Amino acid sequence: MVLSVCRRCATTIVNNVLSIERDGSDVLCDADPVAPSFGAGAPDIQRANLDAEIDVVDQLIFKLRMERARLCRKRNTLSPISLSLPPEILSEIFLYAGLSNFSSKLESPNVVPLLLGKVCTAWRQIAWSMSELWSCIDIRLSRKRSDTQASLLREWLERSGHRPLSISLTSENDEYIWRDALTPTAVISELVSVCYKWQKIDLFLPEAWYECLSKIGNHLPLLTSVTVHPSANEFIPRPMHVFSEAPLLHEASFSHYYLHDVSLPWGQLTKLTAKCISTDECLEAIQRSTQLADCHFEDVYPPEDQFPLPSSPVVNQHLKILRVVLSTGTMIAPLLDRLTLPSLRSLEISLAEQSVCETLVTLVERSSCPLERVDLFGATIQEEDMISFLKAVPTLREITSH
Repeated sequence: MVLSVCRRCATTIVNNVLSIERDGSDVLCDADPVAPSFGAGAPDIQRANLDAEIDVVDQLIFKLRMERARLCRKRNTLSPISLSLPPEILSEIFLYAGLSNFSSKLESPNVVPLLLGKVCTAWRQIAWSMSELWSCIDIRLSRKRSDTQASLLREWLERSGHRPLSISLTSENDEYIWRDALTPTAVISELVSVCYKWQKIDLFLPEAWYECLSKIGNHLPLLTSVTVHPSANEFIPRPMHVFSEAPLLHEASFSHYYLHDVSLPWGQLTKLTAKCISTDECLEAIQRSTQLADCHFEDVYPPEDQFPLPSSPVVNQHLKILRVVLSTGTMIAPLLDRLTLPSLRSLEISLAEQSVCETLVTLVERSSCPLERVDLFGATIQEEDMISFLKAVPTLREITSH
């Protein structure tokens, strides 16, 4: 009997030393080996003898490995946490570990159930049976390994049971390599097969995947949030209607799509993010999204006549938060001068050097909004303009100029 101390938890472990009886058949050579004879046929005989001895050693190694595995299982059963906690409590701990990692983004959610399954058979059985641990999917897609990833994804989806899925699909490589017609579709096909379980999805969208997505139809009963951009962030002049029939969708983010190509249940949206978008498209998006409460436009460029600029201000009764990042050379006035936002509380604008206070005062007066917070990036405000602005907006609690 041997006493040892666990390197992880300092627990004293009692190990029975495995004793193996040797009958001499597994001895490779005597203490005083005799040089082999190389007569006719000797090499074949020697090779046969060596093969026989190798078989004996292989069997011995196999027995040792089996005994080692048995001792590891025995050690795991003596672990205090395994002895004292029932499976129901362990399940709660596992779930908390998985959710903590996913929410903090310190680690991919894919890692958690796999790490738990590596500890011991008992933990693996519990982790494999918990569909909650498999409801978050984070794939860094590899073009070379996409078939293998699709096979692993299929097993993952089976373990997720009937749980709603949160999916993130990014590229391990430069997204430019996904632009040709030979782009693998195995992974997206697996995901589309369970589209009825999608709750949140964030993906890049190569043009070759449009046909796969067309099979979704109106089978998105649980979808609440979608984030999508074309591969390599290149404009693709193709309609994107796949998310138009999602009864629970209320949060959408898209980039490098022309607004007239994007079909969404606009009247349901409460949060919208759009990147690389023209001023006239911004106004059109706000006008369509009548329930919008939080809106973020990034890389806004001048009007392109995709939509006619409204002759009267666009009114949105629910918009509380508006964030606008202008591209170089774009003015903020053509956007804000055409908006009336009675519920606006927070306004964040990133712009090149230009006068903005007068435009903001006009917006607040026209909207009669309870504006409380203003963040300005890239604008220099003169002292007299700041004083006038503060007098005109009595509800303001915080203003920051960077």
